[in-house]
Amino acid sequence: MLARLISLTVAISLGAALPAVADGPMRWIGRAEIAGELTREQAQLMRMRSIFAPEKVPARKVASGEYSSRFCATMMVREAVSMLDSFTDADRAEVLSYIGDRDAPRSAAALANNYQTEHFSFEWGTYGLTEIDGSEAQDLDEDGIPDIIERWASYFEHSYKIFKDTVGFSAAKLTSKIRIVIANTTPEYTLGEGTFGVTYGTLPPMIAVNNHFNFESYNAINDDPEGALIGLMKVTAAHEFFHVFHFIWMPEGWDQESDDWWIEASSVWFEEQPFDYVNDYVNFWFNSDDAWIATGEYKGLPVSRDSSEYYSGVYERGIFPIYIDEHLGGPQHVRAIWELIEGGNPTILGALAEHAATLGFDDITELIRGFFSANATMDYEEGGRFPVAVPDSTIDIATGTAQPGPEYLGARFRRESGDTGQYRVKLAAASPATWGMGLVAKRDNYSIVLGGVEPDGLITVDMDNVRQSDILYGVPIFLDPGGSSSDYTLQETAPWDTKTPPGGVTGATTAPIVEGVQVDWTYPANAVGAVILYNKEGSPFWKSRTILNPIHSAAIRGLMAESLYNFEIIAYDDRGNEATPYAFQATSGVSKPAFDPSPPQSTGGGGGGSTGGGGSSSSSDFLGLGGCFIESLM
Repeated sequence: MLARLISLTVAISLGAALPAVADGPMRWIGRAEIAGELTREQAQLMRMRSIFAPEKVPARKVASGEYSSRFCATMMVREAVSMLDSFTDADRAEVLSYIGDRDAPRSAAALANNYQTEHFSFEWGTYGLTEIDGSEAQDLDEDGIPDIIERWASYFEHSYKIFKDTVGFSAAKLTSKIRIVIANTTPEYTLGEGTFGVTYGTLPPMIAVNNHFNFESYNAINDDPEGALIGLMKVTAAHEFFHVFHFIWMPEGWDQESDDWWIEASSVWFEEQPFDYVNDYVNFWFNSDDAWIATGEYKGLPVSRDSSEYYSGVYERGIFPIYIDEHLGGPQHVRAIWELIEGGNPTILGALAEHAATLGFDDITELIRGFFSANATMDYEEGGRFPVAVPDSTIDIATGTAQPGPEYLGARFRRESGDTGQYRVKLAAASPATWGMGLVAKRDNYSIVLGGVEPDGLITVDMDNVRQSDILYGVPIFLDPGGSSSDYTLQETAPWDTKTPPGGVTGATTAPIVEGVQVDWTYPANAVGAVILYNKEGSPFWKSRTILNPIHSAAIRGLMAESLYNFEIIAYDDRGNEATPYAFQATSGVSKPAFDPSPPQSTGGGGGGSTGGGGSSSSSDFLGLGGCFIESLM
């Protein structure tokens, strides 16, 4: 029945009208369950209706410009599966009608119309085909293939090309074309209002996409110059295509309750690879109802179903694989983690630990410390577009009194400014446990990141020379998997003897990469990190990236292709003392393979149920239900 299930997603518009409270149904259902107004079974049935039958849930149209919140429903569905025996007969039958084994309809013969490309087979029925905005389907080039089909074909084929040729993933295990079905054009395949797409665990692989995305209860917000609905088509194609390989890669023993967040987070990362300019994340990262981004307390990476945001936070955690890409040396590091999973490592934390060891880390704790320290200032290529954490205090890093700690693999943030000279902050946990502490000094156009990890929760971080213009961030991070964090305090203490600044980096080398430069260097003794400053020759504007030892390589991307750039690398020690900059120039690599909006060359099909060009005519060997970007909007 649900042998393997990747991810469903529910996008809930803010303020849905169930009770007279401005709130979404998923949160209303959760509150009602906690209050005893709904039993566990009733609440779970309501969630299934919200995902698969939104017409059974009252809706309201969201106001213009209002961001929407997305919920990953994989865990909700798995929870429903685990409790099937506790439903009444009628409710069990309804739940199974949503999530049960639908082998028969998914194995149906090819639909009436078919369009084949090199790697995909597109099928649609005899009614209901529309443009993505819901208007009548067009064929402006009069080639017999609807324009909407040709658009989908170009977006999927471009995603495949970037996946294989630019990011370097292997498609060797994909032994057939991927079947793309346009839902709601035939009785066999239907998707409800608010559902973008779903990836099924079938052989051959199959993805169903909705016949339109112009949902009444959803505001499409992104940066696509062709329009937000077109942008949603692009990222849906990339996101769902990446999920096809998750079915192929996931080993036996994959921990569904603690590791599915990585599937969704890395799919958000992959959206940026073929369609970097769409920036679909602006919709869900700027949702004011998302506590992980919008408040001072960053919840932990959702490694447990018990996490308070396991349902709703997996998309926002897309920033974590982006950190791995940009701060460990390039997209090949995300690929390497998936290769470890494919090779048999059944947990994401296990794969992370294995990869961290190859990079010279003792374990993943320093990796996580670097991640949250980078988030204090959003030290990313597109960090200026990312929402920043709201600190608990903007006046003082010191807490004065004990403060509640964050969740496992989570952090809190505090900020102050106006200090000069020596500075020391001490983290003291109320009870012994593994904690990390980041002290980040934000300067004019770069950041210095200091800190450490200690198993007893007592950490002191020093800076020898704080500048008056520095903005300081204190970032306590809970890293002990053994339980919930205790209270903590942050205290400023007395000065100390200063250190001599380290020597500069040596042996810096560069190599052109696609729209960027790969930079490698050798640290001087006692250096704990390095700042890379770069600008295009002739430009007064500089950007930066802070890299922590033992990482000694950075993929600086997002540059103008085949252009000369100035670079400076500034090493610094554990007191924040900076070395003399190492300056050099380098030329960026060629442009990323351009997205070709013209229809991919047909390899057969075109109508009447044709399966020419070697395309599959059915989806057989049912493995389970999966997918993402299933948005039920209320």
